[in-house]
Amino acid sequence: MFLLYTADLLQLVKSHHLTPHAYTDDTQIYGHCQPSDAGGLAQRVVICIGEISAWMKANRLQLNLAKTEVL
Repeated sequence: MFLLYTADLLQLVKSHHLTPHAYTDDTQIYGHCQPSDAGGLAQRVVICIGEISAWMKANRLQLNLAKTEVL
């Protein structure tokens, strides 16, 4: 049932040309680029996280910002 609930979240991540990896109650987002485009990738990730936060609020969930980081 959880997968049906989060399917939209995974599609949202993919719409930003990023790769989601879902665990039981955790999702990691991966992206790759040439070193010269690292800034563009970081911006895509930040925008994606913002949209994820909005999706979560709309679905009565909360993004844990303490566990959210860009490496």
